[in-house]
Amino acid sequence: MKNRKAEQLLREAEALSVWASQSGYTYPKEQLTNLWKELLLYHFHDIITGMAVPEVMIKTNESLSRINEQVEKLRNDAWEHLEKQIPMEKEGLLVFNPSGITQNGVISLGYTGNAKWKLIDEKQQEVAYEVLNQGQIIIDIPEIQPMSFAKLYWVIGEKPSSNQKEIIASKKVLENDLVKVTFNALGEITSYYDKEFQKEMVPTGKVQNQMLVRPHENEKGPIVINSKASFKNYQKGKLSSGFAINRTYEKSAIQQFISLKKGSKLLTFETELDWNEIDRLEVDFPLSIKTDTANHGIQWGYMPVGRGKFLETDSLEMPTCVHQWADVSDNNYGFAMIDNTRYGYNLKEGGIRLVMSYGQRKHSYAELENVAWGKDASGDLGGEHFSYAVLPHQGNLKEGKVIQTAKTFNTNLLLQPMKKQQGKEASNTFITGLPENIVLQTIKQSEEGEDIVIRLYETSQKATVCQLKINGQQPMDMFASNMNEGERFAQVMKENSYSLTFAPFEIKTIILSPQSKSDKSLE
Repeated sequence: MKNRKAEQLLREAEALSVWASQSGYTYPKEQLTNLWKELLLYHFHDIITGMAVPEVMIKTNESLSRINEQVEKLRNDAWEHLEKQIPMEKEGLLVFNPSGITQNGVISLGYTGNAKWKLIDEKQQEVAYEVLNQGQIIIDIPEIQPMSFAKLYWVIGEKPSSNQKEIIASKKVLENDLVKVTFNALGEITSYYDKEFQKEMVPTGKVQNQMLVRPHENEKGPIVINSKASFKNYQKGKLSSGFAINRTYEKSAIQQFISLKKGSKLLTFETELDWNEIDRLEVDFPLSIKTDTANHGIQWGYMPVGRGKFLETDSLEMPTCVHQWADVSDNNYGFAMIDNTRYGYNLKEGGIRLVMSYGQRKHSYAELENVAWGKDASGDLGGEHFSYAVLPHQGNLKEGKVIQTAKTFNTNLLLQPMKKQQGKEASNTFITGLPENIVLQTIKQSEEGEDIVIRLYETSQKATVCQLKINGQQPMDMFASNMNEGERFAQVMKENSYSLTFAPFEIKTIILSPQSKSDKSLE
């Protein structure tokens, strides 16, 4: 969990520091570089999957906690500088989208303070919101471009409209206009019905969200956790509804808050795990979709996985290492699982199965016989709180916008309550013109010098042409480069706009240099 959090914080710190450097802020290049290098030390596969020896896990957890703290401070310093520069016509909220894609729809924004009046966007359109527990606000937010700001304003003295119907959350059922999800007494899903396409996701005789204990000895099959769940804390709203379930097994406990939002088929499981067992814990979503191939996310793009039963000749039923999402689709319909901290998936047979914990198993190596093991040294250390979600969708993963949903799920919007203030008027959006299959992965300062580096990649395995427009206060010269920024090739722009052509899955690195600083000899 802390690996992924640190990666995201570093991306946010880089992007916000670039924005802030345009108005006098000093870009913290040395600190960011050193933190990236240290983080990479903790990215080898045994640490990511939580299976390293105890001493390594303890040291890694301590180091990642420190890295996250330092990066968050750098991110917040740049964010605070920007807050003072951005003009606000009146009291409201400043929202920053640090993800590489456009975000919109019902999104939780965290604590806002006072929230009781009507909320509008810059086009004077009302923005629906609800205040949840502990003052958290959830907003049906208009589109915010990647790495961009949006301003929302309170209409003091005017109450928000209330003409939407509630999402159902009662008697073990969650239901909105698109799907109806029914649970049994164990907290398992007995029906996941897509109203739009009249399709049942749960195969006959099966259940989803089934908790399984898998012994590390291969010859032993999984053990179903069949203890009854307690259902409580029903929360009903017009934008989001849900309830909590608590389950126990031996010396362990699993708590989940399951929620469904307006206008979405995405079902979210916010999970608090207290797992004290030797064996690993998995959650299973069987499917009736017939296909020989599943797909899953990697750092840049995705990969296919062949499906079929494990054979006796297979030496180990090892999970596939997955980045953020996995999807099983046929030509007409699909089902995806998305997570924000876990990596181990079983995509080989049945449906989709996620490893929630690898447990506290001792490795069978003789040299580790006397090593102390326990929860404090397990792969769960620091990552007991996580979320996963499932998304039924029409068509394949591209048509179902699985990658875009996963990016949104893994990137929280930044929010700051604001008073009325003057500031330097500037564009809210650094880059426009990106189609939905092009992800803006990075905005940072160049490794050498103070130029701006933009890194983008194509996600849908298709050739794409887009008209990229750079929005800034000063004219820029644009250069194409490679991943290590070692070469530059000058590009011709018209009014800060440039036609960019992507090959399938291509990664592009663009360098922007203020015209007063550009070296024309680089052509």
